[in-house]
Amino acid sequence: KDKLAYACDVLSSVFGAINVAFESETFNSLITDAGKRLENEIPRLVSELRKINPDAKIYFQTVYNPYKDINLSLQDVEEKLDLDTHGERAVAKLNAPIEALAEENGYEIVPVWQEFDRSNKTLANAGISLITASISFDPHPNARGHELIAEIYYGIISEAKND
Repeated sequence: KDKLAYACDVLSSVFGAINVAFESETFNSLITDAGKRLENEIPRLVSELRKINPDAKIYFQTVYNPYKDINLSLQDVEEKLDLDTHGERAVAKLNAPIEALAEENGYEIVPVWQEFDRSNKTLANAGISLITASISFDPHPNARGHELIAEIYYGIISEAKND
């Protein structure tokens, strides 16, 4: 009983620390700054590409939430872990300039965020395993995620070839 109570307290502390980190001014400032950098860099990048090839088709993909559906609420653990919500807030700030600048800068958006969000499959390496009692924060796509990204690009590029 004492070991279980201790484990619940430790988990609550860990979940609380993760929530505090994602809700901190430091993290929010980093994400906001990254969005502002994108807002400044996208037009510059497009301009540089247009200098090299004025007729190039340019694509920018949206950023997916690697923590989609990763939420954990355990009996007797006071804190909940809601990585999905934290991830959505962050990617929304990163995707806003990508989406807002597309028409003005003449590039096409590759809707990776939207397609990952629609999928009911696990597409990133991040996850929680109760079997191994581990949490992975690895945001990279897994094999299925890479496959979906390739399919999205293939569809858009194939459609562009037919135009």
